[in-house]
Amino acid sequence: MRNILCLLLASAFLLPGCDKVDDRGKNTGKRTIFCYMAGDNNDLSDETTAKIKAMCEGFGGQGKLLIYRDYDSRTGLISSATLSSVELTTDGTYKDVVLKRYGSENSASADVVARSIRDAVDWAPAESYGLIVFSRGSGWLPTDQTELSESYDDGNDDDNDIRPYTSTGTAGSIIQDRHNMLSMTDFAAAIPAGLFDFIVLEANHMGDIETLYELSDKTERLLTSVTEICSPGFTGIYPDALKHLYEESPDLEAFAKAYMEHWRKEPVYPFATISLYDCTKTQALVDALKAPLAREIDNMHLYIEGVQRFGRKDKNSDLDYSMCFLDLCDYVKRFATEKEMTEIQKALDKVIVYKDHTKSFGLKKEDGFDINTYCGVSIYPEPENYIVINNTHRHGTRFGRYVWVVN
Repeated sequence: MRNILCLLLASAFLLPGCDKVDDRGKNTGKRTIFCYMAGDNNDLSDETTAKIKAMCEGFGGQGKLLIYRDYDSRTGLISSATLSSVELTTDGTYKDVVLKRYGSENSASADVVARSIRDAVDWAPAESYGLIVFSRGSGWLPTDQTELSESYDDGNDDDNDIRPYTSTGTAGSIIQDRHNMLSMTDFAAAIPAGLFDFIVLEANHMGDIETLYELSDKTERLLTSVTEICSPGFTGIYPDALKHLYEESPDLEAFAKAYMEHWRKEPVYPFATISLYDCTKTQALVDALKAPLAREIDNMHLYIEGVQRFGRKDKNSDLDYSMCFLDLCDYVKRFATEKEMTEIQKALDKVIVYKDHTKSFGLKKEDGFDINTYCGVSIYPEPENYIVINNTHRHGTRFGRYVWVVN
């Protein structure tokens, strides 16, 4: 009966929860924003529901809003990954309406990311596209390293369980589906160059130079954070600030300011950082960094102590995030010449469109830290004992290959 009702009303209305009639590609709109929610992991599954509700409240039909959601099927709330469109419904509000059901799948797969983007473009062609990604996050850091393992034992063995976790942590690179992880390099490879006018990464520690350079030929603007993004992230600002992303010229700065204003008012956990980058200016910054970093190729770990950090120690894993994400300028100035720092700062000023931070991040009992200096970008300084990860940093990232490998 429900499906019959959906079909009868499809020409005039859309009911929440119904599958939408297949009218893909019929009209080209001004802007389609595609939100990729990889929530099939420890603690983000329920958050996707609240986040989608907030986005529906903030959406005013200015363009199209499509959402890929991979829910934790073990909750019993949804049994498969879906592609939905936020549509006006019979009660006069906007709700997410299912366009396509994918079944159980690994959302931390480059193939799934690429396919989902193609499907979103197919369903909602537009003159302009934006991408929002919500998942866990650990910057550029590689997957499948023991230091990056995370505990996840639900007591069930199923087809999605590739390997057991051995420790706990906050790792997951850009996307995590249970204990499957997608690295930033593979994520970047899945994104068509030039498709998205902007990318918003609602995930931890993605404001590093490695990620910025990896995505520099994929989008014009990148908005993300050098620190963790405290839960529930952007959920609280979507009702009032999502509209900024649909302006004729997407106002990501207004969106970022709304985020900082929201978290400064948070009574218990008022901590946040944000950076908006002009990715088209990244190459000049990397060029300016190349000489001092190449010169110190074997000594990078010597300059870690005392540098402004953006990560916290993880008491449950071997990986010390406090040594993995350092302020770029505060770190490089320890060994760069005055002339080199002048060039780096000049290039950085062109990359940074907007940046802001609270005075500190995290509670002291949780290894919180003061933010005394903030250039808006972090860097990985190759800690001495992280041999395998350091090798990946040099040879497995676009940044590393350009700075240390390519002549």
